[in-house]
Amino acid sequence: MNYLPAMLSHREELEPGMKVTRVEVRKGSVTQSHRHETECVVVVLQGAWCFRLPERTVTVAENQVLRIPPDEEHTAEALSDTVALAISSTPGDWSGCYRFLQDDPDQYLWGV
Repeated sequence: MNYLPAMLSHREELEPGMKVTRVEVRKGSVTQSHRHETECVVVVLQGAWCFRLPERTVTVAENQVLRIPPDEEHTAEALSDTVALAISSTPGDWSGCYRFLQDDPDQYLWGV
């Protein structure tokens, strides 16, 4: 499995508190388990992204949407090179799931 980081392509604030981020994620990129303060909507434009939520595992493919409720712990893995939009109403500086992407599978002790 390839552990390569995602790359932020473009972030835009539509209105105060509303962020839309275009994210490019390389196949095999994975996130640490994490949660967001507010809900997050992910729209996959190209590729496929697998999200593991407490009660289910969801694969979001091209032209599909996933809503992640506030404070719902999740992980994600890019099943192919993926381009997506991450939309959130999080106030302040928001960097979405991609800031939790790992480029080294042994870095499970982040923050310790």
